[in-house]
Amino acid sequence: MFVLVLVAYVIGTFPSAILIARANGVDISTFGSGNPGASNVTRALGWRKGMWVYLLDAGKGALAAGLGLALDGRPAAYWCAAAAVIGHMFPVTRRFRGGKGVATMGGGALVLQPIVSLALLVGWIVVRLGWRWHVVHAWRKRARLRAAAAH
Repeated sequence: MFVLVLVAYVIGTFPSAILIARANGVDISTFGSGNPGASNVTRALGWRKGMWVYLLDAGKGALAAGLGLALDGRPAAYWCAAAAVIGHMFPVTRRFRGGKGVATMGGGALVLQPIVSLALLVGWIVVRLGWRWHVVHAWRKRARLRAAAAH
């Protein structure tokens, strides 16, 4: 199992955000937060590039957990998912400075607990869309109040 966990760590070190940003002419470590992750790539390059980074990072976690599950059972899958997250957060290839591991853990969780993961994803989408709608309404209301105060 040690070799499997080590392989999962190496999978986690794959620098998807850095590669996508570099392919688009951006050094992501000097942009925004400097964090090589989907959120920072979204800020730098837009949501489409950010989504690619998110999917690739989630794929690292899913691949590691899937390998562990297929080759050595559920306990190994948990260890491998954790190793991939640690590899993403503390990659030896970047002097142990990586991303936050959210997408990588999400991919691992999708393999380990698919029903819970999908329920959480749906809940996040509902809250996110609801929050966005709430913020839009607040901006509109503020603009109307300013316009009314100006007259």
